[in-house]
Amino acid sequence: MDAVTINPRICNNLQEAMVCWSLDRMNQWIISIKFQACSAGLEGDKPGRPHLSFVQRRTTFFPHKDTPPPQSSKWKIYWTEGYIAHYHEMCSELSEAQLEHLHERLDILFSNLQCLPDANKPTAKSPGSTWTLASGQDSIKIVTNPCFYRIQKVGGRKRTVKRPAVIRRPQDFRITIMNMQGRDPKRKKPEQRKPQVDRRSLKAKRARKPPTRQIKVCYLQIT
Repeated sequence: MDAVTINPRICNNLQEAMVCWSLDRMNQWIISIKFQACSAGLEGDKPGRPHLSFVQRRTTFFPHKDTPPPQSSKWKIYWTEGYIAHYHEMCSELSEAQLEHLHERLDILFSNLQCLPDANKPTAKSPGSTWTLASGQDSIKIVTNPCFYRIQKVGGRKRTVKRPAVIRRPQDFRITIMNMQGRDPKRKKPEQRKPQVDRRSLKAKRARKPPTRQIKVCYLQIT
């Protein structure tokens, strides 16, 4: 792999192991590298899937022994003869309280790491990966710890300048049309008389009207 240098330094103690995961050491060991900011614990709307914090990533590198990876997984070698096998052997000899104490100390160590490879935990359906390449690039993706390389906020800035309205209000549209027609938009509309509405009840409307009484008129002829 062209992205990784040859003969990386082997750490001999915990202090050297912590220094191994610093940005300076990553730049020394990896030729082509792509740093990715971690958005865990940051304010604002974050695009894509939520990022795991560095404490949450501890179970990816120190998994439980009851979740073995598939045979095709790159993690398999660490389970059989690597550091994960040694970790599981040590955990089997600890009491529950001692195991909890160990995990708490590991969480503290992971929270103080400057960066980690963008590794994916193996599952029953996926072999996972010990590291990944940046999208469209021949560079190893390294995730940086927001505790060391802090991003204030993720999301768009608030607009200080108000955008002009794209859709006009009905009254503005009416004024524009009237001006185009040569009419005065300030002229008041002629008042329209409202039609009279028969507000009687339906029973009153259906009631039988009494017959109109006819009055006979007699004309007298005077001779």
